[in-house]
Amino acid sequence: MEISELRKATANHRVSEQLRFLEQSTLLRNVFSEQGKRWVYFRRLEKVSLKGIDLFAAPDIAVFHQNKWTLIRIRFRSGKWLPTSDLEHRLMAHWATKQTGFPSATQEYRIRDLAWSNGVWRERRIEFNEQQMNEAVDLLLHDLQEMRWTQRMALADPSLNTLPLAASEKSCRTCFHRESCPAKNGLQKAKQNQREYQIMLNSKQSNKVSEY
Repeated sequence: MEISELRKATANHRVSEQLRFLEQSTLLRNVFSEQGKRWVYFRRLEKVSLKGIDLFAAPDIAVFHQNKWTLIRIRFRSGKWLPTSDLEHRLMAHWATKQTGFPSATQEYRIRDLAWSNGVWRERRIEFNEQQMNEAVDLLLHDLQEMRWTQRMALADPSLNTLPLAASEKSCRTCFHRESCPAKNGLQKAKQNQREYQIMLNSKQSNKVSEY
């Protein structure tokens, strides 16, 4: 068997195992056994409008149980749980309130994360209240504002020398863009280079002003 075929066979076996155990998970067992539960699945590309922006936060499956809808996000590959992960998951409730036939109040939902980790499906309960739901939206709007600002900076200076850098080396260790980042050889060195570059730009701008 060739290496490519072996990799494909291994991947198919891994996915088959994941699906088999998924059917036995506490959250979805009744759905797969067709025991009369009300449920619906969504595509993640389905969007809703939230405060003027397109929100892509659809759950994978919603199950009606004990007078509430449980919104479930399924992750076949689970990375490290970040402090902002709970906030991001809470956006699913905001997304659901915009759906026809679903409750318009976020209190009518439960949120669950179902992630594959070390050979088993692990369920995580995402707790939330009104303040936490507002924080989730605030985080979304803040991130969107930062991305727009970063885009403007990148268009103004394609060299990436003025783009904002991470607050600490810890963020760099898990960044997928590290090899193409100005900080690939060290965050502190990149920040020093950035300061020197900014001083140079300010000096050039001052010289232009003085000429007039």
